[in-house]
Amino acid sequence: MHLQVDEEITVSAVDGQTMEGRYRRYFPNGKISIEGNFKNGVRWGTFYEYHPNGTLIRKIDYEDGMRHGSVEVYDEHGRHIQRAFYQNNKLVDSIKSYFPSGLIKQEGIFVKVNPMGW
Repeated sequence: MHLQVDEEITVSAVDGQTMEGRYRRYFPNGKISIEGNFKNGVRWGTFYEYHPNGTLIRKIDYEDGMRHGSVEVYDEHGRHIQRAFYQNNKLVDSIKSYFPSGLIKQEGIFVKVNPMGW
């Protein structure tokens, strides 16, 4: 018998429903798709998202369920392609895109959802 696990979730002992602690979601191939932690039912700390080949493609910092800190994006080969910084779910700095060599390709600021400088 083969049992496939799609998600691992820890729930609060108080109500049996609130997500608390480590969280993992899996691809059909068994590799981790997303992993991170929940606190009081919301994302807290760093969440990691992976390509089906196992390579990290996104790293997002959360505080109280909101993006708070850096958001790093990588291609399917693990090369860093984008970086942004958020505070309380709002972009607080420019977004930088990178060439595969690591050099800055573009840098811009979003104003009312429209990119400036791109």
